[in-house]
Amino acid sequence: MTRTGQGGGNAGHCPVGRLHSVLRTIRDVNRLVVHEKRPDTLAEKVCQLLVQTMGYHSAWIAVLSPEGALVTVAQSGVDDSFTAFAQQMRDGVLPECARAALGAQDVRLVPHPATQCGSCPIHVSYADRVALTAPLSHGDRAYGLMCLSMPASFVADGEEVDIVRDLAADLGYALHAIEIEAQRASALEALEHERDITDALVESSPIAITVVDASGAVVRANAEAGRVLGLSRDVITSRTFDDAAWRIVDYAGNPFPVEQLPVSRALRERCAVYGVEHALQLPTGERILLSVNAAPLTSPDGTISAVVCSIQDVTERHRIETALRNSEHSYRQLFDSMLSGLALHEIILGADGRPVDYRFLEVNPAFERLTGFRAADIVGRTLSEVLPGAEPLWVERYGRVALDGESIEFESESIRLGRHYRVSAYPSEPGRFVTVFEDVTERVAAESRLRESEMKFRALFEQSSEAISVVSLGGIVLDANDAWLSLFHCLREDVPGLNIGEFYADPDGRTAFLSAMERDGVVRDEVWYRRKDGSLFLCERNVIPQKDQNGATVAFQAVVHDVTQLREAARALRESEERFRAVFESSPIGIALVDTSTQRLVQANRSFLDLVGYSSTELTELTLADITHPDDWTREQEAIRGWLRGETAGYALEKRYVRKDGAIRDVIVVGELLRLGSGGAPFAVGSVMDITERKKAEQEVAESRENLRLLARRADEAREDERTTIARELHDRVGQTFTALKFDVDRLRKMLLQPNAGVESLLATMQSLLDEGADDV
Repeated sequence: MTRTGQGGGNAGHCPVGRLHSVLRTIRDVNRLVVHEKRPDTLAEKVCQLLVQTMGYHSAWIAVLSPEGALVTVAQSGVDDSFTAFAQQMRDGVLPECARAALGAQDVRLVPHPATQCGSCPIHVSYADRVALTAPLSHGDRAYGLMCLSMPASFVADGEEVDIVRDLAADLGYALHAIEIEAQRASALEALEHERDITDALVESSPIAITVVDASGAVVRANAEAGRVLGLSRDVITSRTFDDAAWRIVDYAGNPFPVEQLPVSRALRERCAVYGVEHALQLPTGERILLSVNAAPLTSPDGTISAVVCSIQDVTERHRIETALRNSEHSYRQLFDSMLSGLALHEIILGADGRPVDYRFLEVNPAFERLTGFRAADIVGRTLSEVLPGAEPLWVERYGRVALDGESIEFESESIRLGRHYRVSAYPSEPGRFVTVFEDVTERVAAESRLRESEMKFRALFEQSSEAISVVSLGGIVLDANDAWLSLFHCLREDVPGLNIGEFYADPDGRTAFLSAMERDGVVRDEVWYRRKDGSLFLCERNVIPQKDQNGATVAFQAVVHDVTQLREAARALRESEERFRAVFESSPIGIALVDTSTQRLVQANRSFLDLVGYSSTELTELTLADITHPDDWTREQEAIRGWLRGETAGYALEKRYVRKDGAIRDVIVVGELLRLGSGGAPFAVGSVMDITERKKAEQEVAESRENLRLLARRADEAREDERTTIARELHDRVGQTFTALKFDVDRLRKMLLQPNAGVESLLATMQSLLDEGADDV
């Protein structure tokens, strides 16, 4: 299969050429993994290497923090659109291919990224290509992502996916190694001369070391291996590495594949494997969690004669990994598996017999990684040739070791290399010495940061408004900040003569605290204290143990907060709520709480429930509309809206409720607004009085009044009729009388024989009166 690189180089024109490219890439990547200490530099160089050597169009690598945030990003072969793409990832937006790879924890193939990833800023640069995206992981930790674009023919047989998967695993481990580099601890004990030094290192190593021969039998184990594995050396060396008696499982207790054991992999892959994590299941049910490195030892004929394993018990580290990130751990390996640099030197004397230089005779891979010098470039050469103008201190110290048989251990800074080293030097044979050293640059920097951190912590301790104290196991107050002194009414000069037991209101309080601490490991509770002036106060207490580097508790750190007034306020609030509840529940007037945003009934008292005939559970499923007479609902809505808008001062209206049984009840509702918190719709509290009976009484009174009014009108009409009849009868009778009288007057006037003025006048007057009376009638 012919593959021609489009990004930065020719991948080869035949399988042999391709294999050469792959091997070259593996070699170069392994060198980068060993030498590079910075994630950004590693990512940048790997991207360039993959494009130039493997024939990929482009490559980009994103390194992520434990929280998933972008730490750094590098690329090769991508156009200017990568700037926007990188910014997008810095903003926390990972491309779809990256999220898929992280979710699956495996290589993901994107056959058509130019169209499938249209929202990706760099999708245009992926035209006519496929993409492989792989997570850079180690254990449970995802350290980053790698995305490679290439011709579709590269992935036709599936081998490319395996290559990318292995490459991603190597890079994941490299990023893991960079991350834990700061955790490395003190150097190995002394090496004596060559094989004797090897024996001494193996026996005195703080790392458990075992040697497995080519047949799989464990042929050697150091003392630390016996301690870590909990077995005698005789038992260990009586087994094979894959003996069922080991009961090897993964960290979760599941069976661990034999082919994935570090020795199996080292024999199969013919190279060192690092950080293989598995556990030993003990008969008690406990598990010893191990991290194992394995490196094959080859004979001159190229066959593997043995595998050296370094084993670390990481049970405790796995449990408190965060706390141990600031701690140092010792990773020492012999030759390929050693993490410490090892070098054999020969001292060079001047004419006066004093040391003037030394020559490098042999160095291990860790030496190359720690110093950046390749063995091929320095073996056989002197220090002055390798580092012209090197500090004389090194020659002077090593001269005493080689000539006087003195073993020394020291830390020193190499100004030319810009690194700090911890060095142990031992004589091997006359004129020669061995150095075992480690790069402690990161540790020195960490110690500096730790000192700064301690200063900041002290400032926070002193300036905190929370009352903080440090108390010994015996109860002596070792330290306390001003807030604590103020709370307990103590003076600074009283510390550390105070005993915390004197402040407990309960004489058995200290004993109870120690029991709780022993049982739970931490104490979070409330306790009554007594100040020096005798006043009592209730505190909320949070106490954690302070431990030394061995995990032993040496003191207690407590943060206390006076909650006396808070608890009193809470008690008063409870009493107030209980009083309100009693009034609410016993009120003869119906009371209901309504959410004005939904018109839903939230709560009601017994009187209201009896009024509408629903249970409290049923009522909370209803709205005002559900219990209001349909003819009254529109009028009530308008009244409520006007009230909520502030158009009316209050909310009061007469309406009708429809009970659950269908009966109609007349009520008067008076509403008040109740705002709970800010920003939300207010609640309405409605007081409801049942006026159904009153309405019935009013109706009866109105009907009675109407009946009386009709009776009165009928009586008036009867009286008027009677008056008319009487008047008519009178009119007729009087009229007749007056007429008769008028006739009588006329007859009297005619009967007068002689005119008489007086009588005539009297008769005229009588006639006039009779005419007037007749007219009136």
